[in-house]
Amino acid sequence: MGEVFPESEHRFCVRHMYSNFQQHFKGENLKKQLWACARSSTVVQWTKNMDKLRVLDEKAYKWVEKMPPNTWSRSFFSTYSKCVTVVRFSTNSS
Repeated sequence: MGEVFPESEHRFCVRHMYSNFQQHFKGENLKKQLWACARSSTVVQWTKNMDKLRVLDEKAYKWVEKMPPNTWSRSFFSTYSKCVTVVRFSTNSS
């Protein structure tokens, strides 16, 4: 993909990431915290959520830390628009 589209971002689906995560780490609290990290909208918020994950389970934190955050956490995604097409949906109320 990088050869064809060298400027494109590579991202992971967190649902699939969680599927791998849960093979090693069980529990609803860990699941919720992983998703909180993924949904963080700022780096500061991501850092706080990662710290909470570390408190819950140090090994889970280290597992997640190995994944580059720009591939799975919203806080690290580029804000540059990738599409120039604007689609407007309208309804005809007549």
